[in-house]
Amino acid sequence: MSSIPSPGHVLLHRFLDQERQIILSVGDFTDFFAAFQSHVELWGEPLDGLSDVFMRQGLAAGVIHLSNEPRDMSFGLTIHIVKPPTNVFIAGDSRESAVTGRIHVEGVKELESSRLYMQSQRPNREPSLSIIEVHSLDILDFYEKYYRESEQRPARFFELDEASFAQVAALPGADPDFFPGLDRDQTKELLAQDDLQLLEARPFFFQCGCNPDRMITALRQMFGANPEEIFEGDPKIEVTCPRCGRKWWVSREEFDKDDDSGSEES
Repeated sequence: MSSIPSPGHVLLHRFLDQERQIILSVGDFTDFFAAFQSHVELWGEPLDGLSDVFMRQGLAAGVIHLSNEPRDMSFGLTIHIVKPPTNVFIAGDSRESAVTGRIHVEGVKELESSRLYMQSQRPNREPSLSIIEVHSLDILDFYEKYYRESEQRPARFFELDEASFAQVAALPGADPDFFPGLDRDQTKELLAQDDLQLLEARPFFFQCGCNPDRMITALRQMFGANPEEIFEGDPKIEVTCPRCGRKWWVSREEFDKDDDSGSEES
């Protein structure tokens, strides 16, 4: 039985450029990505190079997106890529400052086109869903298209180096012509300005929140009326968290208990 990896974090800084009416968000994701890699090891399925790029871009942009949203917002993002057949899933919860995700390259149902699905939720409100057709293999570009078409404002995402990512986002009054020609080097220059106003420095964690009790509760909700449908006479089964890919062993004895006393991780 392996231990649960520690949740690595990124300290995300958000700055205001008053003159240009833009928000600059930036973070070094070294420890955050290390925590993600620890979870990949739990999957037992090493990522290929392209999948690793997809997940690093998706997770980093997901953290930056979450940092600029209300503190009670959560989101689930699914990106379906036709070729190569791939599903990228990113989920974030602002209340817990947590982002997680995983990728599927086997058994992916092929759709007519590559698409981005973004569902956002706040307490006591109806969830919002955006569906956007996307092209290329650039996850950062997909996020930018989401901002243009759903958020109705320009925003650019950049990979500054191997582990640092940044976003430049418009506020009301920003010049829309400023964004199309913006590149990585110019973004670095913007971040080096002396007159930026620090709005926030906030940690975000690669962390799902799944645990034995939650997994058992979910199984009871789906199979409580007919547990043999999943146990099929076995004393325990292995279940996988759909959000982060972590595997758990759940015994029939634990499933049948009234106190939800938990299980052990594989």
